Amino acid sequence: MITQKSCGVIVYRKVHTSFEYLLLHHEDVYWNFPKGRQEDGETEMQTAFREVAEETGITVDRLILRDGFRHEYQYAFDAEVKDGVREHIAKSVVFFPGEVTDTVVAISHEHVDFGWFDYSTALNRLYYQASQDSLKKAHQFL
Repeated sequence: MITQKSCGVIVYRKVHTSFEYLLLHHEDVYWNFPKGRQEDGETEMQTAFREVAEETGITVDRLILRDGFRHEYQYAFDAEVKDGVREHIAKSVVFFPGEVTDTVVAISHEHVDFGWFDYSTALNRLYYQASQDSLKKAHQFL
């Protein structure tokens, strides 16, 4: 069994008295938060910052992470790894909430669109239950 970890940020901005959340659209299939696989030697926070920068253009100097919140979930799946051999992969995903005031976004080639959505709309757009649960917990924390 292969183990993997991904880290990302639930990016939000304040709008009047509420929040809007940044979601990325993956190849016309689903919407999710910016995240990606942890590389050797990286901390969770370093991975989260790198992935946000790579996928949205939002650099660490434009992002304020909120202390006191870290949400992790796990899931497993089978995937073709090499030469047609299928492997069982156990994956954990960690999210941190991060606020931006400069909301300029430049998406990567991995995505076809992005959007800023209020809580209810973001919750409805998120495809995976685990992502919905992450948003619920982050929103409650904020």
